[in-house]
Amino acid sequence: MILRNEHVAILDFGSSKITCFVGVKTDDGFVIKATGTSKYDGYLNGEWLEPSKLKDAVSVAIQQANHTLGSKINSVFVGVPGEFTTVISGEASINFHFKKKVTRDDLADIFNKANIYADTKGLTAINRSSIYYVINNEQKVIDPVGLVAKKVMGLVSFIFVTDTFKKPVGKILSQLGITVTEYVSGCLAEALFLLPKQTRDKFALLIDVGYISSSVMLVGGDGLVFMKSFSLGSGHVCADLSQVLDVAFPVAEQLLSRVNLNLEVGPKDIYTLKDGVEVNALQTNQIVMARIEDIAQFIVKCFAECDFAIPSNTPVYITGGGMTYIRGGVDYLAKSLHKQITIPKPTNASCDKHEHMSAYGLMDLAVAHAVPKKKFFRFF
Repeated sequence: MILRNEHVAILDFGSSKITCFVGVKTDDGFVIKATGTSKYDGYLNGEWLEPSKLKDAVSVAIQQANHTLGSKINSVFVGVPGEFTTVISGEASINFHFKKKVTRDDLADIFNKANIYADTKGLTAINRSSIYYVINNEQKVIDPVGLVAKKVMGLVSFIFVTDTFKKPVGKILSQLGITVTEYVSGCLAEALFLLPKQTRDKFALLIDVGYISSSVMLVGGDGLVFMKSFSLGSGHVCADLSQVLDVAFPVAEQLLSRVNLNLEVGPKDIYTLKDGVEVNALQTNQIVMARIEDIAQFIVKCFAECDFAIPSNTPVYITGGGMTYIRGGVDYLAKSLHKQITIPKPTNASCDKHEHMSAYGLMDLAVAHAVPKKKFFRFF
């Protein structure tokens, strides 16, 4: 039984699990009809940790969604994680012989002139989008179509997927009889989903802290001006707890779910786990805070690598399951960064799981762009 045309499937590769959603477009966005998840070893520094097990993990997630839906998925939109993508922003200008109204075709010319990265070895362009335009060297606008100008300059963002992701994932899906409708940047998808247009147009920073991978994004207009990923997350917090406290890793994961950094704890306070296991609360909190400080230092390094000046008043948002589920974790990260950090709320109230924000974003894009031959990187 082939999946009905109104349904759309996405496949999201988190750093600890693979998620498959099947959804359908609604008047206010989308509704998810089926889900499938599969835990796996993930990736580190842009490399798969257990490439030989990747096919089984993908297959399990898709089969679960198939079973729930009662139909066979035959095509998917694939979300590419930050560690397997590269973001490059470039400027291009067009000059007219005389003043005229700017058209969509003019913007297409700007995109084509800015695309000097088409032959980048080992990378394939998957998304391209506009950040802003400047009219006649003086007026910055988000959409110049219809405005009268003699010169238009555009800042354009290009996102590329690495061969280390595209080749094995494409091969696995082909072996499973599934077509890749489109490869889409998961970071871009969640940024567009979480941050309203008026926020993006004024620029914003979005931090996604995951299980063993995190990404820092400068978001502007309809794209990512800058993105940098690093291999740290809540899984490393659990590893610290396991090693320092000499407890099994599953116990450390359970302990992290009990941690509350908002509490004033003393030397005799304890966290009580299942089966009556007791752990010193003060030492536990200190271990967690030390790793959060480490994550904060990596975030600052990412800021420093951005070629674009980031004003001190640029709003900072955070998503992902690696920090938002630690009680007091976001506040302590904000303190470590000397920044105010906000957890954004999507307009779709049913999308309330932070670890699935990139998957929700992918679904939101997929249901809106599920048109034959329409490419996500053609946003002009």
